[in-house]
Amino acid sequence: MKSALLLAVIFPLIADAAPSPAAEAITMTESSWGHQILRWRIEPDGSISYMIRTQGREPGVLGPWQERRSPPSRERYRWVANLLAPARARAGQNMSCANPMTDQAAGTVGWGKMTKLGYYAGCYEPETRSIVALLFKARKQLDTWTGNAPVTIVPEDEPAR
Repeated sequence: MKSALLLAVIFPLIADAAPSPAAEAITMTESSWGHQILRWRIEPDGSISYMIRTQGREPGVLGPWQERRSPPSRERYRWVANLLAPARARAGQNMSCANPMTDQAAGTVGWGKMTKLGYYAGCYEPETRSIVALLFKARKQLDTWTGNAPVTIVPEDEPAR
């Protein structure tokens, strides 16, 4: 009886002390008509880089990258990681897309350097649409979190962050 009670007290302490997998940066890129128009990155500490390109003055010409940054917030990172857990579970797999609607956004979401999932927003299969909806929800939330941050213009030849 004493052993069972002792285990009941100690086991949660051991479980809490067990190392969790190392957190990795989560990234997303989005392209339209072969041109990258969005890229964001959230680090494990919750700091965010959110970069967009808007339509330039002439049709078909994109403006410069505009970057907004947000300070660290581990809670934000956990929110994004939890939201995108179903997408991460599909990483490295092809999402079904039998009859896509053209002219939709496409891109990649990634965790760390090796774990990636490509997506196409013009797919109608229910599972694919649910994953894409999560990606767009994350995008919208990061846009909101960085919405009031100062905008920095990033030169075109600067490498992706």
